Amino acid sequence: MALVDIEVMILKSPLYESYNIEETDLNDLFKLFHCTDRFDFYCPYCAKNSTFEGTNRITSYGTQGKCNSYTEIKNISNHSLRENSMKYYMGEGIKTIKFVCTRDKSHFTGFVFHYFQNSLIKIGQYPSISELNQERIKKYRKVLSGEQYKELNRGIGLTSHGVGIGSFVYLRRIFENLIQESISRSIKNKDFKSKDFEGLRMNEKIKLLVDYLPDFLFENREIYGILSKGIHELTESECLEFFPVMQVGIELILDEKYEEALKEEKKKAVSKKLGKLQNLINKK
Repeated sequence: MALVDIEVMILKSPLYESYNIEETDLNDLFKLFHCTDRFDFYCPYCAKNSTFEGTNRITSYGTQGKCNSYTEIKNISNHSLRENSMKYYMGEGIKTIKFVCTRDKSHFTGFVFHYFQNSLIKIGQYPSISELNQERIKKYRKVLSGEQYKELNRGIGLTSHGVGIGSFVYLRRIFENLIQESISRSIKNKDFKSKDFEGLRMNEKIKLLVDYLPDFLFENREIYGILSKGIHELTESECLEFFPVMQVGIELILDEKYEEALKEEKKKAVSKKLGKLQNLINKK
């Protein structure tokens, strides 16, 4: 696999995934090792999202000054300087990429890579992938039960340890729970009976529940089939590769439920205030 972009590498790539580094990747690798870019992600010290800045500034080496890319190293005419520069700027071994929180410079994070014989592996990071997702997913507490929210967290957490199939299991459980909740509501509203859903496949249940489901779920109901195939047919690495897409799919479904929940809260709040206002007017 070619080297991915820096943001994906530090924030989304699971631990112990190996990347084969080709000649065409070496400029990107240089940028990773000497990253001074800014990224927004969760700060475990601030307990909220923040902007982080890379502190891996390029320093001078020997008499040739600074090299700002692998291409510059490669183009050094002096063979000895070129070899020494490669060792200095691109040397094999353990590489720690550090970032500081722009809110508070004492807050720092790090991502650790092992680079050896054209292979790059992320071997550590803080905060964890699970923590990085906390700010992003915490709003779903409003529309998920405590256990369902834990399952979403577990699914995300498993990917950080290279467990792809297990992460798909948790996303599928969330999907199934969303369907079951809709079935329960439809029965409570007397639109359907329990027996109407007996023996039906998931796709058939979804078609019946069109008025009870978020539009995105109904329009992309193949998500369930993909998750199921992933569990039974895909490899760990394939599940890890496709997990971010499936996670966003589930989040889009939850986003619709979240927006609907906010709308209902606003309706209730306004209705309550309108009732008080009407009582006040009636007394005058």
